Amino acid sequence: AALSRVAMSKPRIARIVRKPQAKVRFPIKGHYLYLNTTNPLLHDNFPGTIGLKTGSTDRAGHCFIGVVRRGRRTIGVVLLHSPNPLSQAKKLVTAAFKVRP
Repeated sequence: AALSRVAMSKPRIARIVRKPQAKVRFPIKGHYLYLNTTNPLLHDNFPGTIGLKTGSTDRAGHCFIGVVRRGRRTIGVVLLHSPNPLSQAKKLVTAAFKVRP
């Protein structure tokens, strides 16, 4: 979660992770790197989704970090060893936005 906050504070990273696809400059092989997101919230067009990433290891299983902004509030969700990241993230983020700051 802490690294996600730092990553999202970097304009270039924030620009890239909010899109389903990105074309970024790369110093070799055609000078560009084409990226496709695996973020389930972006794929599902979940309102306010602005990032971040998925990952997987044998020990941690399928993991997901999602960031959603609505109005002036930004909510992050971190899931480890998730059997269904989309469903779990949507439930957690929806519940978090219902709580008044």
